[in-house]
Order: sequence, then C-alpha cells, then structure tokens
Amino acid sequence: GPGRGRPTWRYSTVSRSTIFDARQLVGLIGRGAPVTSVTVNECVKWMTAFEDSNQHKIPLTNGANRLGWQHDKSFLLPDGHIRLDAHQELKLFPQEGMQPVMDSLRCGGTWEGWLETISLLREHPLAMLAIYASVASVLQPITMCKNFAVDWSAETTKGKTTSLRVAASVWGFPAEDDDDGFIYSWDHTKVWAERTASFLHNLPLILDETKRVKDKQAVADTVYDFCFGRAKGRGTLQGVKETQSWRSVLLSTGEQRLTSFTQDGGTRGRVLAMQGAPITGPAQTARVVADTVNSRLITHYGHLGRLVVKYLVFHHESWDSFREAFETRRNAYASMTNTGVGGRLS
Repeated sequence: GPGRGRPTWRYSTVSRSTIFDARQLVGLIGRGAPVTSVTVNECVKWMTAFEDSNQHKIPLTNGANRLGWQHDKSFLLPDGHIRLDAHQELKLFPQEGMQPVMDSLRCGGTWEGWLETISLLREHPLAMLAIYASVASVLQPITMCKNFAVDWSAETTKGKTTSLRVAASVWGFPAEDDDDGFIYSWDHTKVWAERTASFLHNLPLILDETKRVKDKQAVADTVYDFCFGRAKGRGTLQGVKETQSWRSVLLSTGEQRLTSFTQDGGTRGRVLAMQGAPITGPAQTARVVADTVNSRLITHYGHLGRLVVKYLVFHHESWDSFREAFETRRNAYASMTNTGVGGRLS
C-alpha cells in the first residue's frame, strides 16, 4: 500500500466483481489500494490479464460472509465449520469491522467447569432463562419462530448483567466488548446493530443497559428492526447495497422494561419482559452467587453452544419433529390467552 513512509503490504478480501469494475475498484483507495481514477482502467486490464494467465493455478474456495446456518445445513463459527463429513469446508470472509465479534466467539476452560458454575443458578429461573434464550437463537430457522427479544429489567443491578454474561458464555467470552467480550452496549448505533445482527445471523445479539441510550426512539427502532429481521435497503456509491437479514434472538437489560420504549403492539408482542432480580434471595447471598458465577464464567465459556449445534447438525433428519414439538408447545401457551398480544407472546 502507498503512503508517506515505506510501502507495506495490506490484505483485504473483496468480491471478484469489485476488481473488474473500475468504479468499485477506485472505492478501495480507502483500504490502501494503490489505484487512482487515472490508473484504474489500466489496473482492471492488468487484473484481467493476470486471471487469464493463472486460471489453472488459482484455487477455488467455498466461502461465506456471515456466521450461523448455511444453505447445506452446516453451521459456521469463527473457530470452525460444524458439518457432516460430506460437506465441503467453508472459509469465512467477514464483513469489515466484524473482527472484534469474531474474537469474542471462542472457548475457554472446560465444559465440566461451566456446568459446575451454572449449577449455582438452578434455583434462579430468570437467570437460567438466559441460557435457554441464547440456545433458542440457533433453533429459530428450525422452528420457524419469528425473531423475538428477552429483556431483564430491575432498578438496581441485582444480577441483570450476570444474566447476560450467562447467555454470552453459551457461545463466547462473557464480558463487555471493551474487554473483547460478546456483550455489547446499547449505545452502539442502529446501523451497527443491523450489521452485527446480520453477521451473527443466527447467534444472539446481546445488548446491556438501555439507559445508556439518550433517545428512547432509537431503542424502539432497534427492537422493531431486529424483530422484523431485515435491515432497510441503503444506497451506496456503487448502487443499492445487498439487503441484510437474520433469524435470531435479542437479549437486553435495563432499569425499565424494553416494552416501555414503544407503543407498537407488534413489537411489544415480540418482547418477553422479565421484571425483578434474576438472582433472588437475601441481598448478601444473591451478591455472593452473582460474584462467584461471574468470576468462574470468565474461565469457563463457549462450550454449550457448540455442543448444541453439533447435535443439530448430526440429527438434521429430526428437524421436522423438533418443529412439531415446538408448535405443540406454542399452541398450548396460546390457548391460555384470548388477546392478540398474548398469542404473539406464546
């Protein structure tokens, strides 16, 4: 790459169409590509000649630009492609800016250590719900359930963030993104939330503390867009950007219920709002439990999600029965209510 100092190599993955389109190729200037509007046509000619001369040498690799379930019912994570042996391995080509997310999705410690830690929460169902919601995220394409959110609200901390750390520990490092973790702050932009949800695809999006957002409408818009499961189309210098989509679960905390940010019935019907302390009991006891769980989860994390996905990949012939079981449960819950919102919550 050119620069004021000594030129250095820079690496960037782009689509084949980009390097053979002069307009798109000029757009790579921002990534350090040694091309200008004067030389771009010559660069395209050189790329074309290079490909023609090396067709027999250029390896072909199947790639994907997002995580989660792929078309062949395999599952892609930053640290591996979980698939049946017959499926060809995919190489991940992440969107720009997604490296921190990839780094957070890793394993640490042992499966047994994680199980022992979680056993401390067996008498605290609102905290255990975080595990189920985090796992439910990858079941979404199987059950065909619409996107939804699970929210923990309480005036004081009392285990809210601990619940998110439990949820994050299913897939990766259970800390805030400042510490290279899988928990993100609500004060990220709406566009960031869309891009991240699209990249995670079927993994949960975990956002902590709605009070950090000054504009309540921004919270309502993010929840609406997430539950809708598709980003709004946006124009770029090269034309209309490819629509981003996801099928997932949003996990959130705040001092007030997530449903209080919107009056839209459709959105409210997609939010399971849990009020009160996730870790119950005397204050001192609850604090000891929360502190112990938090300190141990920093060591043991990332195992459950991978075990669940492996099971689903190797039992894909049972997906229809999983869906039927889900529909039976859903209908049972729906029969308990006579309201439209209640039906959606079921």
